[in-house]
This record gives sequence, structure tokens and C-alpha cells, in this order.
Amino acid sequence: MGGVCIFTVVLYASVGVADAGSGDAQDADKTGQRPSDAAMARFDSVMTDVRRMGDWPVQAERLNTMLDHMWRGNGWDSESDVFARDAAREVTNIPPWEFERRMEKITELVADRYAFNPTQRDRFRSNLYRESFGFIFNNFDVIAKHAGEFVSSRVTGQPLTPEQIARWTKESESLIADGMARADRMGNTMRGNTDARQKELLRRDFEGFDRRMDDIIRLRAEWARGRWKPSDWGMQDDPIQSPQARSEAKRAIGDRGSGSTALSDHIRRITAPDALLYDESTWARYVRKFIERHALDAGQQTAIRSILSELESRAKQYRQTHRAEIEPVPVQERSEAEALEPVRKMFLELKARSEALLTEPQRSVERASSSGDPRR
Repeated sequence: MGGVCIFTVVLYASVGVADAGSGDAQDADKTGQRPSDAAMARFDSVMTDVRRMGDWPVQAERLNTMLDHMWRGNGWDSESDVFARDAAREVTNIPPWEFERRMEKITELVADRYAFNPTQRDRFRSNLYRESFGFIFNNFDVIAKHAGEFVSSRVTGQPLTPEQIARWTKESESLIADGMARADRMGNTMRGNTDARQKELLRRDFEGFDRRMDDIIRLRAEWARGRWKPSDWGMQDDPIQSPQARSEAKRAIGDRGSGSTALSDHIRRITAPDALLYDESTWARYVRKFIERHALDAGQQTAIRSILSELESRAKQYRQTHRAEIEPVPVQERSEAEALEPVRKMFLELKARSEALLTEPQRSVERASSSGDPRR
């Protein structure tokens, strides 16, 4: 639950915007039950476990200390970063089983930041609930499993282990992809319903969100290899994890060297600048940056988002039908793994079709600014 909780709080509190077009039909339950009802029923079952942790103000203080350490340790100190941290802290102070209060707090924080008018606020609030229900509904199995394990570790006083976090990292890949895709959809909707000042603030906030997620993706590559440290989650002062932290710190000193540097260079190479070729959940960010870089008009934006939707769907379908070949591939090898070659080719198709939308003046700008990276 630690990783899931941190991610979901950061996701919804730091961006906190939702998509008007991703309604309940998108996340429909085959049984006919509304996703919002099914999500809340499942959510309540997880909260039964969470209550076992004891007095929530005490837990919130520890979680907020973790957030503070995470922000400081990763250098997340821009104005947008600070807003995200402060928003996450305020949301964390509310018990997680008080779902509606958390949603209302996020609405209040985002509406104040963007100076929403009443119509914008109502639209945002409705979409936030819809997107949150969909997130819980789609990812419940992972959330419930990790929540149970995390609560158990806190109640019994057993520290989390690098091996456990490596497993969680692999099991939560679809959750992270879903969360990032929802965040991008959130931003796309807001851009169509905001004024110039709000759009500029949204641009800065998404730059901060992208930077934080880049750091998390890089860390996840390490965690998948069993190299998680309590300090990665801001748990260096945690009363349960502190002995583990001292042990990890000693081991980290012995692990430094050319191999570690090579790994860091490799991770930077496969995550920058705008997308992971093998991970369709990051392609929306590439499209967003492409739109900004080339100042695409309304017609071009509609076209490129249609192309993105088509290729995301194809990539997800391929991933589902080839799960047995893809899941065993270590994260750090996915930029070159044969099993993911079709997905990488889909990204290159996205790039080619996006570039085909450009006018000649826009192409001139592209030629002048291109650095030779296939993701630009």
C-alpha cells in the first residue's frame, strides 16, 4: 500500500484534474453494476484493513514526513512541486476511508489554485469523482493486495524488504500506466475549458508532474532489480524501517562504482525526453509536448489525439495478448527486448503520423530544433 498510497495521493493531489469524456461507460462493469458503486464497495473492503493501523492522525503524520523527505530528497522544489506536496499533505490528513472529504478537499485546493468559476468547479468535481472511481475499479486487485501487505507490515512491525518492493513494482505496472493515462486525460480536458492564465499555470503544473513521474520511473527501474531503499519512500526516519535504512545505507556505499553509473546512464537514456518507446502510458505526454512545441491548431490537435487513441488501443491489445512474453522482461531491458518491438514500432508510427500533420513552416521549426533523438 505504501507505493500505491504515495502514488495515488501524489497523482490526484498534485494534478487533481479530470476528463469530461471518460465517463462510466469507459470503465463499465460486465455485470451491469455501475463502476462507481462497484469501486466504492471494493474501496470499503480495503479500508477495513487500513483501519487496523490505528489512530489516523499518527499515521498521517508519518506519511507526511515521508512525503517531505521524498520531495527534499528528489529536489522537487519548484513552485508547482511545493503546491503538489502541500496539497498531498492536506489530503493525507483526512482519513482515507472518508473518501468524499478527500475528493472535496482536492476540489477545493485545485479550484482555489486555478481560480475556477462555479461552472469550472462543478465540472472539475464531477470529473474527479468519475476518474477516481475508474482508477479504483480498474486497479482494485493490486490496491487490495498491496494494502493488505502494507498494513500487515505496519501492524506487526516488520520492515518492508527490497524483494517485496521489487514484486510490488512489477505487479503495479498497469496501475502506474492507468494513473498516468488518466492524468494526461485530465489535463487535455482542462486545456479546452480554461483561459490563458489558467492554461499557463496548468502547463507549469504538468511540467512539474512530468518531472516527478520521470524520477519515479527511474527509481522503479532500480526497485524492480531489488535495489529499493527506505529513503526512496522517505522512510529513513520511520520507526519500523530505520534499522533497514541503516543496513541499506551501508550496502549502498559498497555498491557504488562504474556499474551503478552505467545503470543510471541507461535509465536516463530510456526515459528522456518525452516518452518511453515501449510504454504506451507515456505517449500522451509526447503528444502534449509535440502540440506545445509546434503550436498545433485545433484541427491538428484533434487529429493527433485521434492517432494517439488508436495507437494506445493497439498497444494495449498487443500487451494483453502477449502478456506471457512481456511480463518476465526486466524493466531495464524493455527498451530493447524483442517482445516489445511491436510496441516500439507503434510509437515510431505515432511519431511519423504526428509529423505528417505539420505544415511547412512548422516543419522548418522542427528541422531547426531537432537533436536527432527519435522521440522528438
